[in-house]
Amino acid sequence: MLWKKWQKTLETRTLFREVNEQSAELDAYMQTRYRERMERLVRIGGFLVAAIPFVWGLDNFFEKAEWARVLRWVALGVVLLGAAAAAWYLMFWRSDEE
Repeated sequence: MLWKKWQKTLETRTLFREVNEQSAELDAYMQTRYRERMERLVRIGGFLVAAIPFVWGLDNFFEKAEWARVLRWVALGVVLLGAAAAAWYLMFWRSDEE
């Protein structure tokens, strides 16, 4: 009888339901955020997959000119560093307030 009185007074069933609902909402929100972040990283990977063969073939496009080989390495470095910076920004620096 005392146990039932405590449950009624403290509203443990109601509190339990509310905490479960809030926990489910938070879990859904966190899963959505994780999925969005992974989708952005996959887009960066897709860009790399498309850009690297193009950059690698620049010297063939410009008839194997010496400056095209230098351009190839510079462009490759810029593409890789840019993708790495974008991925790092998405993973670590993006604010959680969005």
